[in-house]
Amino acid sequence: MAPDDSNSRRDRVLAALDAYESRLLRYAQRLSDGDVNLARDIVQHAFLQLCRQPPHEQNGRLGSWLYAVCRNRAIDLKRRNFHLEPFAGDERDAPGREVDPADELETRDAGELVRRAMETLPERQQEVVALWSEGFAYREISEITGATENYVRVMVHRALQALREHPLLQRLIAEEAGTPVK
Repeated sequence: MAPDDSNSRRDRVLAALDAYESRLLRYAQRLSDGDVNLARDIVQHAFLQLCRQPPHEQNGRLGSWLYAVCRNRAIDLKRRNFHLEPFAGDERDAPGREVDPADELETRDAGELVRRAMETLPERQQEVVALWSEGFAYREISEITGATENYVRVMVHRALQALREHPLLQRLIAEEAGTPVK
C-alpha cells in the first residue's frame, strides 16, 4: 500500500470517528441493554471493520454501513448468550452526552417519561424509532436492520402512534399545553 493510501484510509477512519462515534455508542448501548462497556466493544468492532474495508465496500453509505455492522455484532453477541448485567451507573456516564445541569433539570422528568414509554414498545419498534430519531431515512433503517423499507415505515408509524396514545405521554402533552390533566 502506498503512503498516500495509508494516509487517506487514516483520514477516512478519523473523519468517521468524529462523525459517528457518539451516535453509534448510544445505539450500541440500546442494543446491549444499557451495558456501556459492551457498547464500546461493539463500536470498536465496527471501526476495526471500517479500517479493514476499502471505501467502495460501503457504497457511499458509511453511516448506515457502520450502524449495520454494530447491529450485526450486537446480534451475534446475543446469539452466543453473551449475558452481562446492564451497567448500573447514572445517565451522566452515558457515552457522548455532555449535559448542562440547567438543561438536565428541565428535561429530566420529560425524558424519563419518554424512556419509560419507549420501554413498553416491542424491541423491534424501539430499534427503528431509535434509528429514526437519529435522523436515518426509512431506506437507511431498512439497510441497517435488514427489514424491508415498507416494514420499517409501518413499524415507525405504529411505534409513534403507540407513544402518542401512551398515558404517561398524554399527561406530559397535556401539561405542556397547559390543559387540565385527566
